[in-house]
Amino acid sequence: MNVAPNDGAVFLTVIEPTSLKLVGLSVITRGGASEGPVFGQIQALWAQLRARLNEISGRVGADRYALITGDLTEQLPVSRYYALVAVDSFEGVPASFEKIDLSGRRMAKFTHKGTPFTVGQTALKVINSWIPSSGESIQHNEELCIISPEYDPANADSEFEYGVFI
Repeated sequence: MNVAPNDGAVFLTVIEPTSLKLVGLSVITRGGASEGPVFGQIQALWAQLRARLNEISGRVGADRYALITGDLTEQLPVSRYYALVAVDSFEGVPASFEKIDLSGRRMAKFTHKGTPFTVGQTALKVINSWIPSSGESIQHNEELCIISPEYDPANADSEFEYGVFI
């Protein structure tokens, strides 16, 4: 089922990547030691990761990945936001980086059109429209944003891929 572009999400495809290893940094966005405005924490996290990219060997592609946990189908006591890049392996990655392997996990991908602030609208459309009509169910309470280098967060017409694990 396609969701109209004006509704914030257009279904692309279902994928199951054979290899998707991600490395980066994270911050608690709700619960635990979460402090200050969430968007400020996220901007600072991306700045930290950009400053440390030279420490990550074996990077694959130029896309950036944002993984959001604990906030989708049920609000868990702690929600985390991860700023990540893809790598071919975790070998040689410093211990100070988060390492996440999403290989073999089935994901429905959508197009999100708009600023990062509006991704919640896309998530709601996926949960309330696509999931019930697709016969699928969400697994793992995680969302993955795949952000190309061309994405402009200040441009409401810019697009990135948004995924949920099914």
